[in-house]
Amino acid sequence: MDNEDERLKIDKENEYEREVKKKKSPVAVFIAVIVVIAAISGAYFGLNGGSFAVNSQSLTNVKNTVMSAFNGITGSSSSGKSAVSSVSSAFSSAASSANSKEMGISFDSSTKSVFKSAGKGFFHFSKDGVKFYDNSVNQIWNYTYTMSSITVLQKGSFACVMETNGRALKMYSPDGELYSISCPGTILNVYINAMGQSVVLLNCGDEYRTQVYSESGDLVFERYEQDADIYPVSAALSDDGKVVAVSYLDASGVDIKSTILLFYTSRSDSKNIDTGDFFAAVEKSGQIVPMTGYNAKTGFMFLGDKEVFAVSTEGKEIWATELTNKIEKAYFDSNGNIVAGLGSELSDKDGHGEGTVVLYNQSGEEKVLYDMGEKITYMNVCGTDIIVGSGKSYCGITSSGKVNWQYTASQDISDIMPLNGNNLLLVTSTNAAIVKSSDLEKAAIEE
Repeated sequence: MDNEDERLKIDKENEYEREVKKKKSPVAVFIAVIVVIAAISGAYFGLNGGSFAVNSQSLTNVKNTVMSAFNGITGSSSSGKSAVSSVSSAFSSAASSANSKEMGISFDSSTKSVFKSAGKGFFHFSKDGVKFYDNSVNQIWNYTYTMSSITVLQKGSFACVMETNGRALKMYSPDGELYSISCPGTILNVYINAMGQSVVLLNCGDEYRTQVYSESGDLVFERYEQDADIYPVSAALSDDGKVVAVSYLDASGVDIKSTILLFYTSRSDSKNIDTGDFFAAVEKSGQIVPMTGYNAKTGFMFLGDKEVFAVSTEGKEIWATELTNKIEKAYFDSNGNIVAGLGSELSDKDGHGEGTVVLYNQSGEEKVLYDMGEKITYMNVCGTDIIVGSGKSYCGITSSGKVNWQYTASQDISDIMPLNGNNLLLVTSTNAAIVKSSDLEKAAIEE
């Protein structure tokens, strides 16, 4: 989804549980949790970052307490931030030429544009349609639609656009539109797997639904959730499309808990299940689990407010790693590993320095990748490339922790993403300009 709303602001840590105990508004609790999911998940909230708009002022207090409960997850700091020289001249020259075909494109800020890289090119989504460009900024195709506000999610070469708080979903690849869906309820969360199949969580009035669509847009699985105070929060689908995992928030008791349920998407696979429905369950007492992803080497990986953990496609919990820091940003990379930008330490925990970027791999091992040395205000993960920023200072690193480039912008940057080779797409409120990371480094040396 849109990457601009991915941060969490935390004031308190345990107020959420007290709020749920009061149980004044279960629906408000659920919507607030969805806001949290949107805010922190970068590669998928089922959405690659972003957030759904929640306009009800009555939800503000609940939202803040849920955010307080979740904004606690890990980081680590082993090296100081390198000095970053100003390379504003490199970006300024590119941005000023953004109207030219060679350098990039320009657009009106009212279009609510969102860009996503996809291997051999990049998508340009707006409220009026989507275009795909190759890495030389040649327009390949154009599809039109009308949405008042959009949320965009990407996985690999696939990207989908949804109308925020709406029912429309459209899936694309670099070859064009794959399918278009009019869902039976309001879209809350979406996940795309490696084949372009999708899991969609919906609010359908007095019930919630989990739907799975094939790569051609056919509905292959549907589950209804009508139990009071049980809310689907996030979901993921195995790469082969056979197993779907759903994280539920259970606010029916005195204390909250999260329950992970695994389902077969094929009726032939699930016909002999004793429950007649899910085939495995994992419970996490006192936790919220707002991020769910899939790792081909491990199975499903989950990011909660207290730990990172993995569950195999057979439904067995494999490992769990305790969190020690608050989380500012979090993404799944293309391998299904979790990349997190850390905030301050949790109380009573020996954590890492604020501004640290860490990776949790398929074995649950935490690896320190980089230390910004200050609060992380931006993060984007494309494949295994990681871009992290603080204010107007940015750095490109790999999943092994190698620093590829650094620079300080002279103007506000909306988004940065790697293209082919060492090219970067730098996006402002009205321009998307292609620059070479090597030029940024050269400008830094010259200054």
